[in-house]
Amino acid sequence: MKTIKDLLERHNLDENAYKKTKLTKKILKDIEADYKKHMLSIEGTIKWIVETLIFNSEKIHSVRYRQKNPERLIAKIIRKSIEDNTRIINLSTYKKEITDLVGIRILHLIKEDWESIDKFIRENYEFGEDPIIYYRKGDDIENYKGKGFKLEEHPKHYRSIHYLIKVNPNKKNHLIAEIQVRTLNEEVWSEIDHTIRYPEKKVHSLIEDQLTILNRVSGSADEIGSFVLKLDESFKNNESTLNAKEKIITDLKSRIQKFDSLSKDDKKDFTESVEKAIVDLYENSEKILLKKFADDFQIPKIWNRSKKEKK
Repeated sequence: MKTIKDLLERHNLDENAYKKTKLTKKILKDIEADYKKHMLSIEGTIKWIVETLIFNSEKIHSVRYRQKNPERLIAKIIRKSIEDNTRIINLSTYKKEITDLVGIRILHLIKEDWESIDKFIRENYEFGEDPIIYYRKGDDIENYKGKGFKLEEHPKHYRSIHYLIKVNPNKKNHLIAEIQVRTLNEEVWSEIDHTIRYPEKKVHSLIEDQLTILNRVSGSADEIGSFVLKLDESFKNNESTLNAKEKIITDLKSRIQKFDSLSKDDKKDFTESVEKAIVDLYENSEKILLKKFADDFQIPKIWNRSKKEKK
């Protein structure tokens, strides 16, 4: 760590506010030295957790992880102490006070995949505190209620599930690692938003508006993705119906040919009429199925959401 003043300037931290905290240069240097000493063992533990997650949960699309670098750790300790200058963060408490020394990000494809991932995390890790679901105003959160989550509406429209798990890189003590779970679409918006805002950057109102639109698009993309995959699954499940239809038509044609009392033209007309009736029935069934999915997923609501929210 260079001088405190340089660090404060690089991270947009107020020097006068820092002086009101209980931090000293010695405390910060001791924390930095201790953290650097344990970084390698911490990384090894996190890699093992990542491999376990990937191996055991088929709903995970990909996993990313990172370990906070020493300077950003010190900057975050200062920022937290400025926010609450009565807070005590020192060598013996920083691993528990700073809950994102290690960050693991789990990405999944479809919104509904979170349940399988949540089940695995709950069965295999001890929590430092109750997990939190951050949601955007207007989101449907009924499916999360009563399942052991804190539900928090995020002012910047951020969507994600956050878990704080206890990690033991050595026998002496443990630290808290943060696991974030979200969809690929949510990740796209979050990465762009984070790049623009971090650290503590002021954002122009025009950019704020565009980030809000991007957030709406990512949410709609998740809803449509769920709709498309469930619709595809339904059609696959109805393949047997298609095969049955062909069998019925073939069978009826064969039986009609045996009706000696019918003329050749009558047999042809009757066969075509039956075939058309069966095809119409099947096509109407498809339309009913599509309408049911559109109603269930509130497709008109998806496309009209931006207009309604703007009002």
